[in-house]
Amino acid sequence: MPLGTQFSAALIPVEGRLA
Repeated sequence: MPLGTQFSAALIPVEGRLA
């Protein structure tokens, strides 16, 4: 799995908490 995809997947829940 590309690092970019893994990084984006990790940011999804974080962005949801900040929103």
